[in-house]
Amino acid sequence: MASKLKFFLAVTAGMAATAAAGAYIIGCSPPAPTHNSVNAPGQQTNRANYKFIPLETIKSSQQGNDPGAIALEAFSSMESESRLRELRVEYPQPNLAVVIITQTGLLDDSIAGIRYRVELISTSESAQTGKEWKIVWAGWQVKCYPGRGHQDWSTKECV
Repeated sequence: MASKLKFFLAVTAGMAATAAAGAYIIGCSPPAPTHNSVNAPGQQTNRANYKFIPLETIKSSQQGNDPGAIALEAFSSMESESRLRELRVEYPQPNLAVVIITQTGLLDDSIAGIRYRVELISTSESAQTGKEWKIVWAGWQVKCYPGRGHQDWSTKECV
């Protein structure tokens, strides 16, 4: 399992670098909200603290009217391999939803947890409960088991 996740993270990192270079060359980048962070006590959830995940690697509809459900669908592949999962949805702006999915107790020999940050924007003008949402940015962090690397949330790989 660890080798599969490490391979996924390595491929994702390579794709992110390629996507970033391509975005720079053609002069566009992933949309950035004017409010770049959603902070909870003791947790850094700023976009800059996450490793970018290219949206083309996410196998989901990436659209719908429930930001939490959209994010869970996009990152449900590890659901069965996690003992605990926490979902937090915040709306720092009327047309921006930030979903934080934290999965801990992973059945992995080095990675204790993985956290995803998923940003969605509203694609419709209706009331907040009836809005259509679309993923515009996603990123990940990991936390290692003791003796296998860092003990805090980071984009650095576990050993």
